[in-house]
This record gives sequence, structure tokens and C-alpha cells, in this order.
Amino acid sequence: MQNPSHQALSLNQAFRRLFHLLAAGLLLPGSAGVIDPCEPGNIRLHTALSLADQDELCCTAQTLLRVLMHGGYDTLFHFDENADGATRERFLAAASAECKVPIEWSESVGLLPSAECPSPETTEPNKTPVSVST
Repeated sequence: MQNPSHQALSLNQAFRRLFHLLAAGLLLPGSAGVIDPCEPGNIRLHTALSLADQDELCCTAQTLLRVLMHGGYDTLFHFDENADGATRERFLAAASAECKVPIEWSESVGLLPSAECPSPETTEPNKTPVSVST
């Protein structure tokens, strides 16, 4: 009950807050993270994930939060990722159609050399980062 009114969060507020925390980088290297209560010692949950998985988790949370904030609840809860031909691009198209604004995948948070989060369907071999000279 860490809020100004000292009232319990409703389920929808807690759900949105979870995505805010993940999108802000709670499970990225260098963050406070969450200590695993099932492991002895102070082991953080995200240390078992690779850097690519941590980056993907943050990018996914940012994108899903964007869909939530634009009112794309139906797409978020009813999109069948196990259907034939279901891809990230189809999800984004469905979310964009429902929200009536273009929804794009979030950019990398900087753990990977590529400019965007890798897609499991379209992962390309090591891209070299583009440097900008000033």
C-alpha cells in the first residue's frame, strides 16, 4: 500500500504498475531487481537471464504498456500467439488497428548492438552498431 491514499491497488492498477516497472528496466543489469525468495543468498531473478533476454523483456514490456495506455485491452488479452501465422508484426497491426494509432516495437535499451529488440522470427546474425560522429 505504497501510494498516497494508503489504499490497496485495484487489480488493473497493479497490472499496469507491473508493466511500468518492467518497462523502466527493473530486470536490467545494474538495477535493484527482485531477490529470488526460493534461492539461498541474495540472488536476483534477472541474473539467470541472458542480456538479450533482459533486453527483450524490457522492450516487450514497453510495447505492451504502450498498447495498454492506448486502450488496446482486447488485442492484448485476446490475441492468440499460438494461432498459425501469429507473429509480432500481426500483433502490432492488430493493436494499431484497435488503438487507431501506429504501435511500433520499442527500441533496444542498449544491451544489444542492434537498433531494435531482436525478433525470434527475424533474428539476424550480429549487426554492427552504427556510430554517429560529432
